[in-house]
Amino acid sequence: MRRRSHCVYGGLLFAIAIAHPAKAQPNEVAPIPTSTKAADLVITPRVGVGYTTPGGGYDGFANIQGFIPLMQTPGKSLLFLDGRFLLDNNANPGGSLVLGYRAYQSAANRIYGAYLAYDNRDTGSNVFSQVGLGLETLGEGWDARINGYIPAGSTRQTVRETAIASNYAVSSTRFQTNSLLASGTRQQLTIRDVEAAMAGFDAEVGGRLVKFPDDGGDLRGYGGLYYLSAAGSPRVGGVRGRLEARVTDNLLLGVAVQHDGLFGTNVFGTISLTLPGVRPKGAAPKSLLARMAESPTRIGTIAIDQQREITNITAPFTDLAIDNPATGQPYFFQHVIVGRSGGDGTFENPFGIVQSALNATRSDGNSIVYVQAGNNSGIPAFTVRDRVQVLSTFPAQIIPAAFQGQRIPDLQLPLSNLGAIRPNVTGTVTMQNDTVLSGFNITSATGAGVTFSNVRNVEIRDNVISNTADAGVLGNGVNTLLLLRNQINRATNQGVYIQNASGTVNLISNQVSGTVGGTTTISNPITNDVSFTNPLGGGVITIPNPGSIIPLPSGQGIVVGSVNGTTNILDNTIVNTATQGIVVLNATGNLAIANNSIANTIGADAPVTVPTIGTLNIPSGQGIVVGGANGTTNISGNTVSNTRGQGLTLAGASGTVTIANNTLTKTLDQGLTLAGTAATVSITNNLISEVGTRAFTTPPIAALGGVAFNIATGQGIFVAGATGSLTISNNTIERVDGSVPVNPLPIPPGGQGLVLGNFSGQLDFTLSNNQIRNNFNDGVFMTFANTATATVTIRGNTIENNGILPTPVPIRGDGIAIAADQNASISNLLIENNLIQNNGDDGIDLRLGSLFPLGAANAQVTGNIRNNTVTINTTPLLANTFAGIQVEARGRTEARVTIENNTVNANNPAAQAINLQTFGVTPILVFLVGGSNPLISANVRFNTLTGPGNPGFRALTGLDNVPLNFAFNNPQRLCVNLNGNSSLVGGYTLANNAAFGAGSQLQVVLGANTGAVTQTNTTAVGTCP
Repeated sequence: MRRRSHCVYGGLLFAIAIAHPAKAQPNEVAPIPTSTKAADLVITPRVGVGYTTPGGGYDGFANIQGFIPLMQTPGKSLLFLDGRFLLDNNANPGGSLVLGYRAYQSAANRIYGAYLAYDNRDTGSNVFSQVGLGLETLGEGWDARINGYIPAGSTRQTVRETAIASNYAVSSTRFQTNSLLASGTRQQLTIRDVEAAMAGFDAEVGGRLVKFPDDGGDLRGYGGLYYLSAAGSPRVGGVRGRLEARVTDNLLLGVAVQHDGLFGTNVFGTISLTLPGVRPKGAAPKSLLARMAESPTRIGTIAIDQQREITNITAPFTDLAIDNPATGQPYFFQHVIVGRSGGDGTFENPFGIVQSALNATRSDGNSIVYVQAGNNSGIPAFTVRDRVQVLSTFPAQIIPAAFQGQRIPDLQLPLSNLGAIRPNVTGTVTMQNDTVLSGFNITSATGAGVTFSNVRNVEIRDNVISNTADAGVLGNGVNTLLLLRNQINRATNQGVYIQNASGTVNLISNQVSGTVGGTTTISNPITNDVSFTNPLGGGVITIPNPGSIIPLPSGQGIVVGSVNGTTNILDNTIVNTATQGIVVLNATGNLAIANNSIANTIGADAPVTVPTIGTLNIPSGQGIVVGGANGTTNISGNTVSNTRGQGLTLAGASGTVTIANNTLTKTLDQGLTLAGTAATVSITNNLISEVGTRAFTTPPIAALGGVAFNIATGQGIFVAGATGSLTISNNTIERVDGSVPVNPLPIPPGGQGLVLGNFSGQLDFTLSNNQIRNNFNDGVFMTFANTATATVTIRGNTIENNGILPTPVPIRGDGIAIAADQNASISNLLIENNLIQNNGDDGIDLRLGSLFPLGAANAQVTGNIRNNTVTINTTPLLANTFAGIQVEARGRTEARVTIENNTVNANNPAAQAINLQTFGVTPILVFLVGGSNPLISANVRFNTLTGPGNPGFRALTGLDNVPLNFAFNNPQRLCVNLNGNSSLVGGYTLANNAAFGAGSQLQVVLGANTGAVTQTNTTAVGTCP
């Protein structure tokens, strides 16, 4: 609005200047008016209205003006009174009264004047007065004036004053009756807003710029200086320039611009309308005498500076009551010394019974029952009422504190943490809404130590809970829960069992040990099973999600189930539990399990009924079990050791999962199991070592012809049924034990570093920068079957010394083994930059259709194996040959691979550095798998093959060294683009055993290679399919 008003006034002045024919006027003496009659020069009273916009130190104001001549000698002198009533933009009134005198000197043709003024201004907060003085001289060519402004009365007045007590420093606390009092010092901050009337003066010189000929109006310009000062403000000088246009005898417009160091640059305008006009009736319009009745030019209000004073002092305080910042009211303590008689709950006369103190509390959030052990004769079971805290003096009791609404640092209660003992509670403590329990020794022969049901907020801290007939802490239905620094020993069923929570659950720094298994079983909600067609007929075989068959009999350290919100299980120590250490089921939202220590779970075998298979005995001593998590899951920094079961099992998760920086040692079956996830999962920087193995036998499985299977466990990481994205990076997996099952079907032995199995869904899998070493069996074993699809990247890993444990000779022991069966598809396989050395079997083994008993083999793999360094172990695997890099295809599978820039050292003369081979199958299995015409299409280039391997490179169709020719065998197809390789010792052998399938082909695109090339029944082609 201010900018708009400035533009209006400036525009009016400009319009006036160009609308009147005008000429510059020299500073010459004007003639005496033509009329010399006294009656014609009489000045009459007038009234007027006007408005001035805001300026530096002034608010905008409207005014009503009255001009009254008191004494005059027409044409010579005038004594006058000029009064104004002001109303500023906030409707605050003010006024100005000027007593002035003017005289005309004909010899100089000038008017000289002086005035005395009184001004008054109401700011809305205060009223100020000032006295004004002024001198002026007016002429035809130029004018000059000086004005002084002198505040009168109280020149600095307070608008508002605010006192803030801050930075309390408490030096001592004490109880008095039911209050907690504190003494110390505080800083008193006072903020005072002040208005200060400013004294000063202004002076200016200027004159006529343009004369309007028609009616005597003119445009005048002035420039000058001003000075302002007030107590508490800097003294400032400024400059001002202004234009004044008397459009008619009744209308005056003005605009001014000024600048100073206090108020900055300001532009303001003025408009004034008077009736009748200013000049005497007989005075000529251009006559100097026409200006005798002009109002004095001055600032008609009082300049005000807005000031702020801030003072800060330190003052002592004594015995102020401590407030609860949550309610703004003082805490109210009910004191108890166990075993005393009577009492009224005051500090001076405490109760002797906790229940009496509870009865005296109010559910207003301020009541605290404060208990000293006294003779520690035992406290019966009790219920903590809504919004009440029950605290003992044993631990340091820290409470939030405030004084008069001002938050201060938390305070430790007197008497707490001074070597007292925990008061004994000999029954169950029941928590209600918004309650706290801290510092007690709780036993219960009839139930849980502490329990709650369908409450808002509960805090349980610094207690010892022992020998309970049910869980140490048992809760069903809570909004916000904090379990902090509790010790729970020899609890029945579970140390902690929380379910149906919404909001935030924090279990932090608790110690749980020696839980006792009871008769209850926790319901397991995970049911993500995998099904596929039974190749032997008889319908569908269901392979259960490993997470869905984890037994959950009672005896866990911590169980949290059905949480919707935030769950934090942090820094807890759990040892010697009857079953699992930590179990979390159906957690939705944010879940963090971090920095916990879990050891020595007992985990006896528990019977579990598995669909299709029957009843199995499964260990129940897992370290951490998470089932059905949905949201953001973070499992990090935990140490799990000596568990009778997996170190960590995650099943049925969705959302985002991070498993990082955990140490899982001396576990059973697997170090880490991931099952049935549909999530983005990252497993990174974990140490998994010394995983134990066991072998168990299934009942006869009717769906598989009534055969009983002997199954071996022992895997560092076991992944089953994972979809979405899975990254396993920077982990160390070592010393995983295994055993060899005896089965009619090729179920592999245990002892792998990593096993991944998928039967359906899409998985994007990355295995990078891991150390996998010294394991009983394969370093990495992956199988994709049924309708599973995947992209697989294996990059930058060191895989060494796997499968070389004495048995007396190694059992398998591939560095990397990948199997694709049934209708599985790996659309983008990348194996690069790995160091694979001294393993018991193949370095890299890619097999398609090898599990042909599962059904028709139509698997497809496309990929690249490049830049790997593979060193073959010198010890042969039984009587078999093995390879540094091997690709095999059976059934109707298809493999399209590029093998390039690898360095393979075939130290064993029975091995090949690179082996490509298609297989036929026996007549019986032809009927089962629906025929056999596998395809391998391979670009083999720029590889360096060293060592005594014989041959260095081999491509072969047909059953290897088995001289059988069955008409059932279908044609096999193998095409090799061999170029730029080096195999000086072993050379290259390419053989098409057409006898094993009429029409079998081995097609060759032969480039320049180093080493001898031997071909049998091959066909030269230009490109491979």
